[in-house]
Amino acid sequence: MHKKVFCNWKTYLGVGETQTLAAEIVEYAGSAKGIVLLPSAELLASVAHVIEGTSVEMGAQTSSVHRHGAYTGQLDPENLHTLGCQYVLVGHSEQRAAAPMPASHFIAQATTALEVGLIPVICIGETRQQRDAGDAAAVVREQLRGLEDIADPDEFFIAYEPVWAIGTGEAATVEDVTQMCEYVKSIMGERTAILYGGSVTAETVGAFATQPLISGFLIGGASTKTTTLFPILDVLRSS
Repeated sequence: MHKKVFCNWKTYLGVGETQTLAAEIVEYAGSAKGIVLLPSAELLASVAHVIEGTSVEMGAQTSSVHRHGAYTGQLDPENLHTLGCQYVLVGHSEQRAAAPMPASHFIAQATTALEVGLIPVICIGETRQQRDAGDAAAVVREQLRGLEDIADPDEFFIAYEPVWAIGTGEAATVEDVTQMCEYVKSIMGERTAILYGGSVTAETVGAFATQPLISGFLIGGASTKTTTLFPILDVLRSS
């Protein structure tokens, strides 16, 4: 596949379900690269075992701003890298909503991830209220503030997920997404790789896959079942 696919399993799956799904994805992928699994933290080690030596990659759903130290309950990015993670989500909208932080916090999180060899996937996106008010670009600009100072565009991904489209069944239009991709690239540079996420299905993914501004997809609930994930991957393979 020429488009990267990140499968954000959130906390939908148990131990057995995770191992089974990871094994099925490994079999589906064969030698083809481009699939990244993002299991919950307690399942990373078991997924690492299943995908070892295969083309499938792994990432974490978050990591700490800090490395080793007295940070109870946080995820040391260096240990995540040692476990086999190549990527880490930064600032997913569900985290931003649960524990609001300034943009500087997520930039610091991305910085620490880069220092230990992880590739950050920085999540951005506006709410429906912000879009309807004409503030989508301003919101995204604030979420990106400072990122251009810490990393080369080749060292990270931007995941554009309009909050109103996550898990709602309401996908953004191709025009909405390409306009935002153009805006992000005007800030971060033309080499910036941008993912789209937000109610991606086999029916909607094809139109986005033809857009050169979109480098891949961040898929949530649809990535937790082969009956919904594999049809998406089939479309991407043939596009």
